[in-house]
Amino acid sequence: MKLNDLTKAELEAMSYDDIAYLILSEEKKETKITDLFKKVCDLLGLSQAEYEAKITDFFQVLSTDQRFVMVDKGYWLSLIHISEPTRLRR
Repeated sequence: MKLNDLTKAELEAMSYDDIAYLILSEEKKETKITDLFKKVCDLLGLSQAEYEAKITDFFQVLSTDQRFVMVDKGYWLSLIHISEPTRLRR
């Protein structure tokens, strides 16, 4: 499943962490959590106020979701990258 193939309604039916997983899987690079959640919000059309209100909950979800790993201060990867031999780029 690719982000570009999803409709707005399909994106809205997905959880933030599922959208984040797709973003990381497609970009294949580590991403700061703030930038990652901003991309999620942009895809869903959420406002800056909604971003600010939900960023803490998003961090908690990523911290407990076993598909994600924090590789550096504030940088996250999906576990799919760890099993791939490709070189990561920032």
